[in-house]
Amino acid sequence: RLSERLTVKFGLSVPGVGSAEATVAPRAREPEGEGPVDTWDLQDLLTEVRDKVRKQRPGGVVVFVDEIQQGDPASLRTLSYTWQNLQARRPDLPVALFGAGLPTSTAVINKAVTNAERFDYRTLGGLSDDAAAIALAAPAQQRGVQWTPEALRRAVARAEGYPYTVQLIGEHTWAA
Repeated sequence: RLSERLTVKFGLSVPGVGSAEATVAPRAREPEGEGPVDTWDLQDLLTEVRDKVRKQRPGGVVVFVDEIQQGDPASLRTLSYTWQNLQARRPDLPVALFGAGLPTSTAVINKAVTNAERFDYRTLGGLSDDAAAIALAAPAQQRGVQWTPEALRRAVARAEGYPYTVQLIGEHTWAA
């Protein structure tokens, strides 16, 4: 079973809100003769995690996959076929998957799995100049620090609407 091959840690926080935290990591070595995680293993794990969450309070499980474009084809197939099976066999199971990645993610996933056209892809646009300026200036202002108008204009222009670049500019500016 997959749960026997993984280290799984759960935690609940913020009383009344019901948020949960889980860490899943492979154990140091797989048992002799066992191969990689497959669709049924992942489906069983998600069902088991959901059952453990439900024992503590009503709710479900959300799986977030960041940088999904870096997933290897076998892992992407496992995710895809697991979700296909869950939707067909357990549509009542409160489990959701959200993947985030670069604009190339769609092409990478489509190359790895045949049913990828069934996914609901949402492209997030970049930040507007006003939003980037607020993201840079507001936290500094809350700490009594002001950007000069020219510095803020240049930082916003350099970020080109990319949220991560805005974050890096803000971090490095603050550190300076």
